[in-house]
Amino acid sequence: MKKTIVLCAMLLGIATAQFPSLGGAAAAMPFNGKVFTSDPSGLLKGAPYLEIVSYYGYIKPGTAPDAVVNGKKTYYLYVWIPLAANEMGLRMLSPAQGKPAKADFVSSTWKEGEADKANCFDTWIQLERSTIVTAADITKDKVASATWFNFGNNDDSSELPANCKGQKYNSVLRYTSQLSDPLKMLVIGLYRVGFTTYKVGEVQGTFLAQAAFSIKIPGVVVGTDLEVIQKQALADLEKAKKGAKDAKDKADKKKK
Repeated sequence: MKKTIVLCAMLLGIATAQFPSLGGAAAAMPFNGKVFTSDPSGLLKGAPYLEIVSYYGYIKPGTAPDAVVNGKKTYYLYVWIPLAANEMGLRMLSPAQGKPAKADFVSSTWKEGEADKANCFDTWIQLERSTIVTAADITKDKVASATWFNFGNNDDSSELPANCKGQKYNSVLRYTSQLSDPLKMLVIGLYRVGFTTYKVGEVQGTFLAQAAFSIKIPGVVVGTDLEVIQKQALADLEKAKKGAKDAKDKADKKKK
């Protein structure tokens, strides 16, 4: 069933030594990386993701889809990743779990959706990477003409809470960067999560989407409005540059 790599790494500073301080639904639902076999006795869960970025949204009745794929109304959630990563986790739940925390991304329709307690949808998600690798190119025209690479999809996952109908129809996808194939690597760039329902029909209800990483990645942006995503991504980059410059000036001052 069914939000140059070396340069950005220097600017944004990857911190891998501490676990994230999570708010909202993320605190109540741990999100671990891929499982692995430690010994012949069985499987152990992977380590918790260090970066979890949440987006709260609502698809209300009559909302026009971004595309129709295989006869299904499909909507896109874009994810800007400013650094290369070795693994990315995605999960989507409908209805949404919990309340947005201060740092979470929230859709313009979320407040309206909070009152809709009766509807949810059977989530189906697909991850794609684009050929867009700079924040300046996050525009409608560039996105429309970009090439998109399919990184996989997921329909149902038993590890997530049941939906509003008591069914385990929420979705989880974990993707590991494939260093042997440049087209399958998790590099800096714009990604999108296509979501719809397993069966052809209306998509309606609130949802929580989360993008997670095994390293800290400041500056991940999630949303549906490309103009807003670009503005935030560029602002984060300028902030990172200023932080790097201030740190360098401080270090140079100490040497004198």
